[in-house]
Amino acid sequence: MNHADYEGAILLFQQVVKSYPDRATPYFFIANSLAELNRHEEAIEYYNKAINIIPNIDFIFNKWLY
Repeated sequence: MNHADYEGAILLFQQVVKSYPDRATPYFFIANSLAELNRHEEAIEYYNKAINIIPNIDFIFNKWLY
């Protein structure tokens, strides 16, 4: 993906967060997109939001990805 794709993903998932603020998945995907853009401090904030909703989200996504 290119820079614009990640920016677009962030905007899309921010809209999802507005509709479903209690879901961890959009926060996780925003964090991943921010990390790909080297916006690490912001990414950490979104990872923490996802973890606050589902404390073991890292385990869930690691299992899903591998």
